Amino acid sequence: MRFALRARQVACSTPEGAAERRTLGDRMVGLGQRTVDLDGTAWGRLWRFDAMVQLGRTAEAWTELDHLGNVLARLGDAGFTWNVTRARAALTIASGRFAEGRLLGERVRASAPSDEVAGAGMWLQHPMQLSTLTGDSFEPKYAVPPGISELMAANSMFIHLAPWHLAHGRVVEAERAYRALPRPDEMQTPIFLRLLFEAVRGGVAADLGDADGCRHAYAVLAPYADLQVTTGAGIALVLGSVQHYLGVTAPDRERAVEHLRAAVRANDLAGYEPLAARSRYYLARLEPSVELITAARETAVRLGMRPLLAALDAL
Repeated sequence: MRFALRARQVACSTPEGAAERRTLGDRMVGLGQRTVDLDGTAWGRLWRFDAMVQLGRTAEAWTELDHLGNVLARLGDAGFTWNVTRARAALTIASGRFAEGRLLGERVRASAPSDEVAGAGMWLQHPMQLSTLTGDSFEPKYAVPPGISELMAANSMFIHLAPWHLAHGRVVEAERAYRALPRPDEMQTPIFLRLLFEAVRGGVAADLGDADGCRHAYAVLAPYADLQVTTGAGIALVLGSVQHYLGVTAPDRERAVEHLRAAVRANDLAGYEPLAARSRYYLARLEPSVELITAARETAVRLGMRPLLAALDAL
């Protein structure tokens, strides 16, 4: 039964599978508790956490992390603990607790389960997202691990590199990374990564003014408007509501405003202060409002989001 649940969880790591992954997690937890299988219980709780984050049920996701901590204290699995620490760091940063997120990110880097994982940069998500949001200096260094093609590695790193370049004003570098991507019909993105990749690709297309890229992103993302942008398994990055990316890639102003208003509501509800502030900024570009700008500025000042402050000053 455990292997069947695992196989189904992998198959359901698409955004369409978020609700079923929560149910699979329930079943795995129940199985683990009946058979006194701590490893199975831990996996079930991690599946539930992943699903709850993507479904926007942040309070329940935090509770699941607390339960996971209790299980891991008894399990004593360093590799599993590393995965959970990555997840906690992602949710902490999205929630605007940058100092705590930075410490967790350092813990992820220091406790990588192998030199190969550390060299592959599987800890880079957190310092790069922090640098993107705050403008802090950071220079990524990583190596492509054995068995992973250069193309696959470049596509995965695009998620982190292109927004980071844009936040630091390096438009030429961001455009170079964007133009180096394969055509959408030639992409080799793992199914659990597709929503995250397409959202970032769409956001970069919007910032670079690529109308064709925006049209593609809007069509791909539209079915998932009610979800949060993250991976379908092994969460290490949370980028807020899909509505934000629909807003910046929308084909007309009316739909853009509608999506961005929904993004502000969804990100506020999820407790993602920095991501809600970003959505308020993009909405204020289309629908200037003292209230929007003031709220976004207050968050940016309090959290130290220098790139957002500069963008607000330019309105």
